[in-house]
Amino acid sequence: MEKLTAQLKARELIRSRKITALPVDTEIVAQSLGFEISYKDLPDDESGFSAVIKGKKRIVVNNNHEPKRQRFTIFHEIAHDYLKLPSLHDQPSPPPTLGSYVKRPAEEIACDIFAAECLLPWSLLQPYIDDETFCIETVDFLSEEFQASRLCVASRFADQSPGLHAYVLSENGQVVYVARSKPLQDLQYWISIGLPLPRQSGVHSLLSSGQLLAQASYNGVVWSSSDVAGKLFCEEESFSLPKWGQTASLLTLGKISKDDERSAEDEDYDAELLPELTGILPWRKK
Repeated sequence: MEKLTAQLKARELIRSRKITALPVDTEIVAQSLGFEISYKDLPDDESGFSAVIKGKKRIVVNNNHEPKRQRFTIFHEIAHDYLKLPSLHDQPSPPPTLGSYVKRPAEEIACDIFAAECLLPWSLLQPYIDDETFCIETVDFLSEEFQASRLCVASRFADQSPGLHAYVLSENGQVVYVARSKPLQDLQYWISIGLPLPRQSGVHSLLSSGQLLAQASYNGVVWSSSDVAGKLFCEEESFSLPKWGQTASLLTLGKISKDDERSAEDEDYDAELLPELTGILPWRKK
């Protein structure tokens, strides 16, 4: 299933339930679709599952997971039913969050996209995206407003942003998912899945230092070898999720102005010249 199809179906569901308040009431939506929800102790790597038991649709959620993750799980399980997609939870996959992970089945990705759209409905998210800066402070604020995980918020913000933004998720030092805004896609600036975290990036220094937050700025070629990369500068904020071996980078890119290019060229040229003569010998008299 295409990404846009999953998003439109989620918007259809939210619109049909006339949801206008935050956070979205996941249990009310589930019940309106005929689901009964129960919370049980499950293995930490299992978020939940759905099944028809005695003719009733049920969603079982891991009681040990944090509430934001439970909310995502409920919408993910609703997605399997609403999108008519089979559940492939028995295949290897990391903790649920919006994104394309290595070897993650396409059906599960579509359900992740659906869940993220339901948790952060476009009609309610758009005003924030138009007014807020793409940074960790904003992500944390929206995470509380919408009761959705940081990763879910960051991905949705980058994906829907009218600016030049990208969200990069890595696991064990390699890029596993990238969300880019449409303007950044239109520039044909891409970041490859499987790319080792660049040494010049803030997230690489974050991992090296063991810290939880990092900031950095550099040329766009650090993340991409696309033709346009050298014409862009990049501002990065990143954070770490040690429990899952994950890191997330929030990238804000901008076009390098002609004045900046000339300034950089002048600096490089001046650095190659001999020092100006002053009339004073630079060595000792002896």
